[in-house]
Amino acid sequence: MKMKTLVCAVSSPAGVGCGILATLKGAPCILVPFHVVGGPENAQKVRIAARVGGKVVNVSLRSPPSEGWQLSSPEPPSGRPPDVNRMDYVIAPCKLPEEIDRTHLVALEDCDESNGPGGEVVVVAAPASWLRSRAADEASIADETRTSGHVTSSSRDHAGVAMRYDARTASGVSGGAVFETRVDDEPRLVAMHRAGAASGYGDPDGECDGDAEGVHIADIMRDVAETVAENAVREAASGGDLAAAAKELLRRPDSLTPGRGWRGRRCRAAAAALRAAAEHPERAARAVAVITGTDDVNEGAHTLLTALDTWTEVFARSVRFADAAAHLAGSLARAGLGKNSDDFVDEFLVDALVKHTKVEAVVCKVLWALRLRTKRRGGVSSRLAESFESATLELRKARGGGEESSVHRELSMLDVLMASTPHRVA
Repeated sequence: MKMKTLVCAVSSPAGVGCGILATLKGAPCILVPFHVVGGPENAQKVRIAARVGGKVVNVSLRSPPSEGWQLSSPEPPSGRPPDVNRMDYVIAPCKLPEEIDRTHLVALEDCDESNGPGGEVVVVAAPASWLRSRAADEASIADETRTSGHVTSSSRDHAGVAMRYDARTASGVSGGAVFETRVDDEPRLVAMHRAGAASGYGDPDGECDGDAEGVHIADIMRDVAETVAENAVREAASGGDLAAAAKELLRRPDSLTPGRGWRGRRCRAAAAALRAAAEHPERAARAVAVITGTDDVNEGAHTLLTALDTWTEVFARSVRFADAAAHLAGSLARAGLGKNSDDFVDEFLVDALVKHTKVEAVVCKVLWALRLRTKRRGGVSSRLAESFESATLELRKARGGGEESSVHRELSMLDVLMASTPHRVA
């Protein structure tokens, strides 16, 4: 049975565009740009129209839970391309009219990757006039628009999540389906069209002056997998179970090759796991010990910190990750867990000071962690002493001579500790 991709016309208080009717794990849903539907408060005001069998039918959204869209990513700031944290999509569950059989809809999880530059693409969009159509207007219902072009770059070429193509799209096409074909191949749904303007990534609904932009559906599915993992970590930790957090942190984060279980360069679930472990360091260390087959909770803490070191090689510049990692390092030190030989943790913390020196919350958390680790270990690693002193000196210079900020208070407490601990750990 051949699956069908249904492109819909969509309107909401946030804007007008398109969406793709599909299924996710067998449940009917619509994939639509976040900037078209806006926040969950608009859910009951979203209008969706699809053409089936020569007539237009209406589709309605199911009410989202009180906490908001469960599967979504906000749009990037104006002038910025989408990235792993701002992909501009919503996947919302919907109610299908009897004219649409969900078993005939394409499954989002089955969408392929783009083949890369050179492939032919067609952007299929639904006209906004469908939103005003009635059953009696069948003879005058407009067809979908189809705009052809070629892939000029894909997310495989850079660290982003978008593909670009030279199709000259009109306004109101955001959310359209992007199909890619190769010689003798059937068209494959590969992306959701997001923006027409290329220069400066301007108005996503504007006329296209250059290459258009779509978000890979395969990468949206990786983002969905990350959200599911993050929610699983939070839910388990709220009940006192740190096994999910431990498993997440022991997962290899550094693979750059797509494959089974790969979620792209994302660390939201890992950051949630770090925060959960920081709140319950002994439980987390024990959970790691159980997973790795040891009864030694200190060995579990050491394994946890070693895993943290592996993650930082990939996500050292993530503010979210740096804050959560410093929290865990400080919490383990405060609990007296781990090994004194784990000086690679101090190296990460000092590096975090340098990379995030302008982020007050991260700097405070890192200084707090360094103070607790220095107190526990009886000094700073001789290998890192010079860079440690240089980093803290730069912090003092950057913040002047004031004493009111949290950073100054942490620096003062660290000074007192260092003055009372003159020796350095070899």
